[in-house]
This record gives sequence, C-alpha cells and structure tokens, in this order.
Amino acid sequence: MFYVYTNLGAAKSTDWMHEREWRWALNNKESFLDGMPFLLSAEWGYQFSEIIIIVSKDEEQHEILEQLKIMYDAGGRGCGMDYNLNLVAAAKVLSLESLANANIDLENVRIEDVPMLQIPVQTSIPVREEVRLKVIKVVDEAQKVFNDAVDEYLAANPCYVTPEFNFGTAMVHTYDVTEVTQAMVNERLIATYGDGRYCMHVGRYICDDLSLEEIGARAAADFLTKELGQDFGIHIVYD
Repeated sequence: MFYVYTNLGAAKSTDWMHEREWRWALNNKESFLDGMPFLLSAEWGYQFSEIIIIVSKDEEQHEILEQLKIMYDAGGRGCGMDYNLNLVAAAKVLSLESLANANIDLENVRIEDVPMLQIPVQTSIPVREEVRLKVIKVVDEAQKVFNDAVDEYLAANPCYVTPEFNFGTAMVHTYDVTEVTQAMVNERLIATYGDGRYCMHVGRYICDDLSLEEIGARAAADFLTKELGQDFGIHIVYD
C-alpha cells in the first residue's frame, strides 16, 4: 500500500498530489482489477473506517453521490466481487467549490472541521405509497404492451422468419436515479450491476429471436417513459 504525506496548512507546505501516488493493491493477488478497491468487500479490498471523496465541483459531487447510490443498489460488480455496502453507505463527498464559497478560514481548514459540507450517500430514496402503487400497475401494463407489439408485428408480417443465430434478449433500462427507480428496486422489478444502468425484462421471453424481443422492449420502454415521466430505453444482451 502506498500513502503520500500531504500537509497544506504548514508554514512550508508539503504537496505531492501531482505524483498521483494513491494506490492500493488487492488482497487477492490472483485478481487483476484496476482502480483502488477500497469499496470492495474484505475478500478483495482493504478496509477503512471512513471515506471522504473530494471533488472540484458541486456537479461532480452530485455525480459521485449518484454513482455510490447505484453501487449500493448493485451490491457488487456482477462478476463475483461484492461491495462493502456498509462502507459505501458511510462514504461522504466534499466539493471544493462549496468549500470555497463557505465562510471558512481556508488557510487552516481541515477536513474534519467541515462536516456540514460532507454530503452522505442517500442509499434509499423515500417512495410515496401512491408512486409505489402506480409503478407496480404501469410495469404490469408494460408486460401487455410488449406482448401486444410482438403479436401485432407478426400479424402484419405473416411471412416473417426468425433470422439464423438471432440469440439474445432485449432489456428495458433507465439511467435515472429517482423515486420511480427506487420503487422498482424496492419491488424487485429492476436491478443494476453498478454500471449506471437499471435493467429489467418486460414481457415474455422469445426463444432464439432477439429481433422480436427488441420490438416488444422498445414498445414497453416508450410506454414506461410516457406513463412514469422518466426516460426508459432498451439494452440488447447478445448470447
């Protein structure tokens, strides 16, 4: 493990940040994982009692907090590596832009002196009961929209033949981290692997015909966008 000593408040400051020497090696030497694995479970990464992520802009603060929320919902990387959910939930993000605009002595400020500017992760967005019920109803209706779109296409194209090697599935997805998405997570209607995309399968699985699944998924995504007021698209998963 490499640690870089930095003291910006001393009479003669010590600043090695330009070296970018923050590196943590994985506990599991057989794994080749990029980045700093401090948010992974103990099997993979090193454990810390507290993590404060420092960014330049308030906009970046929002983006990082949203990504941490997505990671919390994912639970892991989708490849057998779990996150340390307690540590993800305890992480805080500090924006230097907010710090500069605060009434604080910037010459001698320490991270621990500005807890009010360290924004915690919102691991669960409050969901109103009316939103929960609407989401359940609309997702159920989207199943029918998917199936009807496929049936209508086949009726209009009676000579349609499934293309050869047309394997895969079409998922409906959203990138929005909202009350609606949280309701779907709570009801186990949607899931994420931490890549920013929340995915779900809508309608019947159509064996060996990705083209038909795409038709149904696109109709369902358009329906969900209209009824729930946030963007839904489709994500193709090839076999």
